[in-house]
Amino acid sequence: EEEGEWKVVATPKSRKKAERQRRKREEAAKELLVETAKARAASYNEFEARKKRLEDLSVAESHLVTEKLVQGKGTKRKIKEAEDGKPPVYIWKRKRAK
Repeated sequence: EEEGEWKVVATPKSRKKAERQRRKREEAAKELLVETAKARAASYNEFEARKKRLEDLSVAESHLVTEKLVQGKGTKRKIKEAEDGKPPVYIWKRKRAK
């Protein structure tokens, strides 16, 4: 061999230490994946809950608007019954502009 070259020899102790470090890194990576998956699932659940709440509130709002309009003046006729939680549909007779 040439002079000045060093040969690295892995001792049993250094192999064990390297193996322990590798295992520790793998476990940390798995743990990070699990935490990320849990956080993603929680985010999707929250998003779905918000979406459902928005739908419920919009249906309630449409009921209130319809009720308010029906209480007003003018001749009206129901053209469609309430279905699937949605309010009934009405049509008003046109007024002549004076």
